[in-house]
Amino acid sequence: MIRLLLVDDEPILLIPTKTFLERDNADIECDTANSAREALSMLAASPYDAIVSDYDMPEMDGIALLQEVRRQYGTLPFILFSGRGREAVVIEALNHGADFYVQRGPDPSSQYAELAHKVRRAVERKRAEDDLRETLLELQTTVEELKVAEEEVRSQNEELMAAREELHAEHQRYVDLFEYAPYGYILTDANGVIQEINHEGARKMNVNGKNLVGKPLVIFIAKDERVTLHTLIGTVNCGSAKELRDRRITLQPRDDSPFPISLDVGAVCDAGNNLIGLRWLIREITS
Repeated sequence: MIRLLLVDDEPILLIPTKTFLERDNADIECDTANSAREALSMLAASPYDAIVSDYDMPEMDGIALLQEVRRQYGTLPFILFSGRGREAVVIEALNHGADFYVQRGPDPSSQYAELAHKVRRAVERKRAEDDLRETLLELQTTVEELKVAEEEVRSQNEELMAAREELHAEHQRYVDLFEYAPYGYILTDANGVIQEINHEGARKMNVNGKNLVGKPLVIFIAKDERVTLHTLIGTVNCGSAKELRDRRITLQPRDDSPFPISLDVGAVCDAGNNLIGLRWLIREITS
């Protein structure tokens, strides 16, 4: 079930939106707020899976509400649903972190179907990200615990073998998580040469994963933006810049059209805090 908060200062638009969404989508349950202030009060009192808000509202418009939601609730899915179709409004909404922008149109049936589709996409993506983050944290905790356990049983061969088997099982969990993650994951050396890449990363580049090992990542970046990637590689280090997030760049798949992506890049450091590699996360940017 998806708990949805609808925000609009005009009941003549708010009530039909609630009616259509709940009538045609058994998995969506809607609450309504007549202002951004009321919406923030409702968010503080009860959890919601997503917000759908109008743009034009008195005191606090949809963009201001979006900014406050991002400040207080992080990546809670937020969809702007408005009759305003100006490009500047759309760009402003997306720049402030809106998941989608849906414009009201003359055909209620199609516009509400599109809105429901966007709500599901945003909520499913958020839930997948939360699950992945929780799994990675659990895995990191388990690996650290295993390291401590391995040191404690090093002198006892039988216990050491048991710990190694457990560590192998955890490693297999990591391999499976890496391979089947919903985003592209890449491991390169310190110069950006691909050492490992998961299925989604290879799919985005339109090349079989085995054929990507040993290739420079930069050859899959649009030519006029390759200097940007080189700058990223030269910036990340094991000191003050261990991780860079949400760097926008254009991916150039083999024999396919380029498209924009968001890159997260982090340093892989050895015990002496020397840079030995880079880990990359690739997310496709959708409008």
